[in-house]
Amino acid sequence: FFVAPYAQLGQYTRGVYARDRRVAEYRIREWRGGLDLGATLGTSAEVRVGPLLRRIEARTHTGSPILPSLDATTSGLRLRVFADRHDAPWFPRSGYRGVLSAFATSDALGADDRYRRLEGLWTAATSVREHTFAATLYGGSRLGSSLPAYELFSLGGPFRLSGYRIGQFAGQSLAFASLRYYDRIHQLPSLLGSGIYVGGSLEVGRVQRLIDGRESSGTRHSASVYLGAETFLGPAFLGVGLAEGGRQTLFLVLGVP
Repeated sequence: FFVAPYAQLGQYTRGVYARDRRVAEYRIREWRGGLDLGATLGTSAEVRVGPLLRRIEARTHTGSPILPSLDATTSGLRLRVFADRHDAPWFPRSGYRGVLSAFATSDALGADDRYRRLEGLWTAATSVREHTFAATLYGGSRLGSSLPAYELFSLGGPFRLSGYRIGQFAGQSLAFASLRYYDRIHQLPSLLGSGIYVGGSLEVGRVQRLIDGRESSGTRHSASVYLGAETFLGPAFLGVGLAEGGRQTLFLVLGVP
């Protein structure tokens, strides 16, 4: 058993899309802190539960100045279950990894909005000689509540419908699956990392109750081809994303995609 306090302060931008057109971009500042009570489950899994205190401020960075700003306290209780049996963090050749996270706001902790949120991620990898195949399943649900804009699930961007813009589809629930292939074409010295890889992916996803008022994004298909590297600084990817209608993207990712 363990106790784990934590705190985080950060800033990021998030686009707002109406169909294929970006109509605004918000700059979001977020502060969060909490205290998890947890237990390890064997040598590869853990479960945590505890209060999460969170403050969000959002302002338009680009787009119409009449778009609303946001200042919200969204605090509540979080449950997280995590298991990892992959043999490597970013380009595993075998094993699985699963994460299940649930969150519910609480008036007692000062939350301005009432909602519940559940999401789960599962990945598994297997190899045939030098060839590796990795499958991913990802889903999110609002559990019958209504999520505020800053908590919407999103798809779009590298390996999450690679042929579309980052966060292009945002809504109240989603389902996503992908199959990736990669092969190590060059081994790096151990001080620099594990190697350089060539690979590709096939992806399919659907988002429900979009922020632009549509009931569904429809089932979207996408693919990618890429070069990747696992370095001592983390993963890196350079690739091209493809989607229906001739859509293409070029992406460079340094760090976790």
